Amino acid sequence: MFDINTPKNVKKEVFQTEETFLQGTKDGSEAFIRKIGKNDSYIYTHEVRQYLREERIQKKRQLTAREYIEMLDQAARGYIKLKKFRQCFTYLGQYFMVETLLNVDQQPSLLRVESSKTQSDLQIPGFVNVLREVT
Repeated sequence: MFDINTPKNVKKEVFQTEETFLQGTKDGSEAFIRKIGKNDSYIYTHEVRQYLREERIQKKRQLTAREYIEMLDQAARGYIKLKKFRQCFTYLGQYFMVETLLNVDQQPSLLRVESSKTQSDLQIPGFVNVLREVT
């Protein structure tokens, strides 16, 4: 598992997540359920994504543990449940999320950045080793 060695002055939160894709819908939208948490305490969500005129629209709602378990029966056939190790931190006013896919060959890690800055103004921290951009 890939663990980012953040400096002492950078606070990092670590979570385990599981994403289960649900069976396809008639309108072509994507749906999945997510379990996220740490220390055996979890939050469950249901998310639907659809594309309207090249714009991605997301609808997300929180689920109870019971609803989550019931929705597992709707899992799409042929897809694996994605298990991720998620590390989140803020650096120079930018929010970073590094997700390592635990049940995918070679356990690839993906860096997501949320910022109001333009791509050319983004500053990737020196303690994060970026191999290639996949934007």
